Amino acid sequence: SQHVQSSMQDMQEADELMAVLETKIVNVNMAKVVNRTFLSLVSKGYWKGIDWGLLRVGSPEANLLFASIQISQSPLRADLVDYEIVCREMEKKIGYQGPKVLKWWKLFPTHDEIYHLKCGRAHHEVVHSSVFNVTMSVFILLSTIYLVCDMIYRTEENRNHVGWWVVDVGFQAIFTLEFLMKVTDMSW
Repeated sequence: SQHVQSSMQDMQEADELMAVLETKIVNVNMAKVVNRTFLSLVSKGYWKGIDWGLLRVGSPEANLLFASIQISQSPLRADLVDYEIVCREMEKKIGYQGPKVLKWWKLFPTHDEIYHLKCGRAHHEVVHSSVFNVTMSVFILLSTIYLVCDMIYRTEENRNHVGWWVVDVGFQAIFTLEFLMKVTDMSW
């Protein structure tokens, strides 16, 4: 309910912005470039939705979304019509149902919601916290100091000492854990 209200407010703001823009002169060639760039980002978002299992390849929804982008990228027009096409087709399929139509559209999560779906909010917060980043910086510094000590103090006699092995494995484990935490937090 709260999300539908915020979507309605966003649409209202978009309508107000469109009313202002309709009074301005548009450079058609620049509009085509901007729209093409924007639509390529939208298309990439749809493909990510497919990769993450949020949108099924060959489904009526996916076909409609990709068709709307193809039609909007026509060299004969400078305006975006992808959203209008999707709305018109949705109304044909399910009729006009106001907020219910917006609820269907909400099947596609925002970028921030995908982060939290993939790895969890707590994980995301830890990886992006100052404490985590400062701690990892300290370990990098300690590792650098260790490498200098290794070069100076490791000899043939103490080369196989268990202490060297413990420190090597310790740093490897810490940096591997950091790598895994950051990779699992990334949105691919």
